[in-house]
Amino acid sequence: MFSDPNFLAQATFPVRGLKSGFRSVPLQSSYSEDLELASLLVHISITNVKEADDEEMYSSIQQLRDRTTELQSQVILYESRRSDAASVTRYEQRLRELEDAQEQLMELTATRSERLREREQARKHQQKGPSKY
Repeated sequence: MFSDPNFLAQATFPVRGLKSGFRSVPLQSSYSEDLELASLLVHISITNVKEADDEEMYSSIQQLRDRTTELQSQVILYESRRSDAASVTRYEQRLRELEDAQEQLMELTATRSERLREREQARKHQQKGPSKY
């Protein structure tokens, strides 16, 4: 870095000191001296990965619920019209899709419930504090 003839400037900050939003970052020389009028405009976005995963999971659960409702309506419709082979085939196909969607929904719901239980236990453990023994 220091011997690089193309070196322009540097800036370092502790990760814990970063805040979300637009920031003006003052730049320094290779000898860590402030460079007059040299800065970068940066946008920092800090995302908690666990929260992002939860949002995706809730979105997936809602999509599966919507799909399940749609498939239930189609199954009921095809059930009343099972007079020809094509209708029977469509009925069976929709029924299989419905069963798959319900299974996926149950799995996601169980995963969400488990995560919520783990968080609640961790929260209780933190509130309890360290043991005095």
